[in-house]
Amino acid sequence: MFPSFQLNSLDQYDQYKVAASTEHSGCFVFQHIGNPQIFKLEILLNLSPEVAMRGLTNVPLYKVWHPEVVQGDIKLGISSDNCAISYQKHREYSKWYRERDFLYLRHIFKLHTGYYIADKSIENTNFIPFDTIHRGRIIYQIAKVSPSSTGTKLVMECQIDHGGLLNRSHANELTLRYLLGFQKM
Repeated sequence: MFPSFQLNSLDQYDQYKVAASTEHSGCFVFQHIGNPQIFKLEILLNLSPEVAMRGLTNVPLYKVWHPEVVQGDIKLGISSDNCAISYQKHREYSKWYRERDFLYLRHIFKLHTGYYIADKSIENTNFIPFDTIHRGRIIYQIAKVSPSSTGTKLVMECQIDHGGLLNRSHANELTLRYLLGFQKM
């Protein structure tokens, strides 16, 4: 089940604290105060919204520009609903932290001047987890791409369960690294 979500809350930060920032690239990551597994990314991209959306929706290209992603595929496209079942594999960090993969449903839509991407992990008997890769779970991830005075603003909120025996702070660090990877776009 997808959590209840108000799209206008993407631009609200009153329940968040700054977790990381890279001033030179205009990238900020915020962490929810009440639930530290929820993160929000805000970044200004020197791209048009349409070009940013092409980069964000082309899952196989993530491995080219995102340092944490080693594979991305669209397993099943559902063009009439602007949906796809997508697959993403993140690199291993050490011998203790093996590769993680994510199988998720992605829905894309436009509302007013913004483009939205909503992701949520699914289970599908046609795409079972590998024995050597741990299956993570995107509890939810919602991104908004909209024009700004300096190019394009990307705001993304997510809660990701990396699975395995990671302690909470290590899992949060992995989500933070994943979000900071978007500044390479």
